[in-house]
Amino acid sequence: MRTFAPIVAGIGQMRYGHFLTYNLVGGLLWAVGVALAGYFLGNAIPDVDRYLLPIVVFIVLISVAPAAYHMLKDAETRRSLLSLVRKPLVRLHILH
Repeated sequence: MRTFAPIVAGIGQMRYGHFLTYNLVGGLLWAVGVALAGYFLGNAIPDVDRYLLPIVVFIVLISVAPAAYHMLKDAETRRSLLSLVRKPLVRLHILH
């Protein structure tokens, strides 16, 4: 959301003063909110650090999945990606 806000504000011709105010308040709320959520979740869930890596991996996979799906859906893109991956594997004698 915060990535697209400046673009939408510019397209909508929002005055810079309003944008700056919303951006500062939003950034402050986001920073405080994330820090408080981490603090309370860290206290509520014992050994939360052991769940951290699987959660991060899940978030990354969910974030990349739509782009990967669209790239692999197109046959030409799929062929070029496969050839791109195949060349180093052939050089390393993993594939023939």
